[in-house]
Amino acid sequence: TEGYLKAAYGSDSYINFEGGISGSLSDSWSARLSGLYRDRSGYVDNEFTGESEAYEGYDEFAFRLQFLYEPNDSFSGLFNVHHHDLDGTARLFRANIIRPGSNDFASNYNFDDVFYDGQNFQDVESTGFLARMEWDLGRTTLTSVTGYETVEVLSRGDIDGGFGAAFLPNFGPGFIPFSSESADGIPDHDQFSQEFRLASNEWGALDWQLGFFYFTEDLSIDSFSFDSLAGGVQNGFATQTQETDSIAVFGSVNYDLTEDTILQVGLRWSDDEKDFVAQRFESPLAFLGVGPIGPLRANPEDDEWSGDISLHHYFNDDVSVYGRIARGFRAPTIPGRILFGDIGSVADSETSLSLEAGVKSTLADGRVRLNAAIYSYTVDDQQLTAVGGTQNFNTLINAEESEGSGLEVEFEGLLTEDFLVTAALSYNDTEIKDSNLAIAPCASGCTVLDPPGAVEGTVSIDGNPLPQAPEWVFSATARWSREMAGGEMFVFADYYWRDEVNFFLYESAEYTGDSLGELGLRAGYRWNGQEVALYGRNITDEEELVGGIDFNNLTGFVNEPRFFGIEYNINF
Repeated sequence: TEGYLKAAYGSDSYINFEGGISGSLSDSWSARLSGLYRDRSGYVDNEFTGESEAYEGYDEFAFRLQFLYEPNDSFSGLFNVHHHDLDGTARLFRANIIRPGSNDFASNYNFDDVFYDGQNFQDVESTGFLARMEWDLGRTTLTSVTGYETVEVLSRGDIDGGFGAAFLPNFGPGFIPFSSESADGIPDHDQFSQEFRLASNEWGALDWQLGFFYFTEDLSIDSFSFDSLAGGVQNGFATQTQETDSIAVFGSVNYDLTEDTILQVGLRWSDDEKDFVAQRFESPLAFLGVGPIGPLRANPEDDEWSGDISLHHYFNDDVSVYGRIARGFRAPTIPGRILFGDIGSVADSETSLSLEAGVKSTLADGRVRLNAAIYSYTVDDQQLTAVGGTQNFNTLINAEESEGSGLEVEFEGLLTEDFLVTAALSYNDTEIKDSNLAIAPCASGCTVLDPPGAVEGTVSIDGNPLPQAPEWVFSATARWSREMAGGEMFVFADYYWRDEVNFFLYESAEYTGDSLGELGLRAGYRWNGQEVALYGRNITDEEELVGGIDFNNLTGFVNEPRFFGIEYNINF
């Protein structure tokens, strides 16, 4: 029998209790039960209603129960049931926090305040089951993985991020053209998957694997609109249902060309079919004569081959090189949000071709690990999401082609017996390549930097980077420890930095995020299976835009604030 308990307290009355216990039930059965409870008070005030600490609090509970069955050496079964429940806040949209003509914060921005005349909350409840069974058949092993998941979600937000509207006497902060409050929910969802794999057991120079995969999902989504100016009364409702069935067969072969060179070949055939229905029962634009619509139906289906070939060569036990070429496939996708639009969109299948080469090494008698890789990829008919623009809904589109290339370097070094350092650096250059692809830009008064598209009211996004794709990313950790009074004192630091990012497919002066770096620290003392530590996240309290809403006003949202806490752990 073994287990652990963890208790923590932090900023904004944050509490965290976590624990797990496992042990034997009989000669063949063992079990493990783990659980989690977290609670945090809100720390953002609603200055419009006068409610303090109204948002960013949450209450969270989760558990997982696992059973392991091992009656003999030829069979094992691992079974688990898990549940998660979250009652909290949806993303906080903040009206006009971006200064026009730049991506700087406007003078009205204050992290601790919002001005909402609508509601904001998010409830998520999920439950699932997993069974993994393995049969040792002698020269082969048969593996079965069965999964079932279900989830219920309701998320509601004040999308305009402010109060009132321009046609009323009072509105703000800044210019609010019209009120927007909406919600999306998943009232019904069932997802089942089954995979079988048959693999060789050390056949010498040749090893192989064959498999079959099946996936089915029934999904229902409800979309609502509310009139914040009339006390939040519902004024729009639409539904969508989607049934998905997907199957795949796959196989891979590993062959030792020489004692030091290994060839691996993998191949997969996938078939995906969707049955989609959407219907709008009430439009939030009824005052403009817009009424119900539907049912709208779509039944996309596609099948495709994908696979990869890789070659690994080992110069010795410490240094190896590899190269890989792979072809990927993504089935058609449907967003189907028709509450604010009359036309559903279907994105066709996309395929990708990627190349990668790299080196892996262990140096200095195992005290240093250094890996490096270069890569490039091309995606044909890439599925992209045109977010917002002139209306409050997303449209899926296909770009003729997008390209990316870059490099990654990883380092891990035990510089002294007490000091361990890790670092990773990556560069990624992406580009959308489609001279005919144009989308509607913002309707919020932003400064668009792209040239006009072929259709009036659109802009060309040919040559733009992919959204939320920084060119440079760097991360590092450092851990120092020292034996003291029968235990160990330690200090651990981690740092993450990313380059600037573009929020949307089009480029503008406002909807970009500057480079962002966040530092974390943890310091404590360990003794006899126990630990007490002080820790902090984003301790320099960096605040940056990380996203925006572009159809109403210069709405933005920001990263997580500085956080401090104390934690106690015990292992037994």
